[in-house]
Amino acid sequence: MNEIKLSVVIIAKDEEGRIEDCIKSVGGWANEVIIVDDESTDNTIGLAKALGAKIFVRKMDIEGLHRNWAYSQTSNEWVLSLDADERITEELKREIKK
Repeated sequence: MNEIKLSVVIIAKDEEGRIEDCIKSVGGWANEVIIVDDESTDNTIGLAKALGAKIFVRKMDIEGLHRNWAYSQTSNEWVLSLDADERITEELKREIKK
């Protein structure tokens, strides 16, 4: 059976204190991590780039439209949406893989 490929989308603005842990929680598991950054003024983008995330800078308009735009940037059929303060646990990874 083929493994399902998963993209993770994280909407961020000035999240340098949280973005690394969020990305690391899906590292080595998700096939793609996309950050859509709402014009951060801190080091959010630099930290995310260093961890291999794809970065898009886009001013937030209407949240639903913003998230839908972010999902359209992914290259996989399956997409998991996270906020920068969320982490994926090992238990959740197992559940999603099932």
